[in-house]
Amino acid sequence: MRRLYFSIIALLCTAIIASGQARFTGRVVEVVDGRTMVVETSAGKINAQLQYIETPEPEQQFHDVVKKHLANMTVGKTVDFRPLRIGTGLTIGQATIGGVDVGMQLIRDGAAWHEPRELSGQSIAEAAEYSQNEALAKRESRGVWSILNLKTPWQLRAERKAVVDRQELAQRSSKPAKVGVSQFQTANRGGPAAVDRSWTGSSRPEVDIWGEVFAGVGKETRSLQTFTDPNRNFDAVYTPAAFVEMDGGKIDRRVEFRLLTVYLRDPAGNRIPVYLLGFHSVAKDYHFSNRKSRLTVVADKRPLVFGSPIHGQRADSVIGTTELFFYRLTKQQVKTVGKAKKIEFRIDGMVGTVSVDATEFLKEIADIVG
Repeated sequence: MRRLYFSIIALLCTAIIASGQARFTGRVVEVVDGRTMVVETSAGKINAQLQYIETPEPEQQFHDVVKKHLANMTVGKTVDFRPLRIGTGLTIGQATIGGVDVGMQLIRDGAAWHEPRELSGQSIAEAAEYSQNEALAKRESRGVWSILNLKTPWQLRAERKAVVDRQELAQRSSKPAKVGVSQFQTANRGGPAAVDRSWTGSSRPEVDIWGEVFAGVGKETRSLQTFTDPNRNFDAVYTPAAFVEMDGGKIDRRVEFRLLTVYLRDPAGNRIPVYLLGFHSVAKDYHFSNRKSRLTVVADKRPLVFGSPIHGQRADSVIGTTELFFYRLTKQQVKTVGKAKKIEFRIDGMVGTVSVDATEFLKEIADIVG
């Protein structure tokens, strides 16, 4: 859970930096594959991957040709790079040489496919320009378009995933799991409670305590936590797991939350603070990500309106729908929340009051912010 939590945060923070148009310049010293270059900067070497494109997989035709083509275009040359986000050991963004967008040039040469906008989130105007160049390459049967029905990398990944899913389904079907009521069972409104009250300490008829399983409550110390990305792209200070009972009349939810100060290191070596309020929910009958999930934090009767999450991720399983969603705060908002004696969260018409203990941890984060 913690690894997933912070892998999402890494993507969030780097996207935030990219929105501020951070850039760096360096010399291309090596090409890793058809869309990834090693760029030597004053802060060290960066693995820079081109945004919004896909190139042939190692097992496909043209893989080696495209890699060599990118090397001929870039190695030994000075590149301007605008980061978009950070992947595992990669900085993903736009590379230009002499004002030419390298990724778009690969598309025009038939050396790459344009990643679908619904997958990439690329702006409409920029996506249209990439698509126009792809249409020209396709019309001229250049590179990847010279082979009839050559599959795109995302099609290959979908096929591989389908095979794995079928294998997992077959394995589960051959070994039926024992199912019964346990202390981790979600109770349903209108029926007898399936939750061990002595364990949860709650009197609500519908309480989801699966969040505690995922968050590892009982393993964390009741103090501020720290995390350092193994790739050294960022580090963070954050509150321990805290829960708030969200009362929505007919629907109640128990939601985990954390306040985080994340220090992201950009490619130039600068340490940039980003402030996030993250929520985690598991439920069978409520999907935050199906709604706009607008958040208002009321700090001592002062409303701070955050609107919809800047990021949400959902995964379905037999225990319900697990959701992680994040809101971005300013430094002043963190300080305002930290000074408050009473804090309420309001999401989608549901209201929950933060416990006194959790309020103290929010204050500690605010003290660090200064």
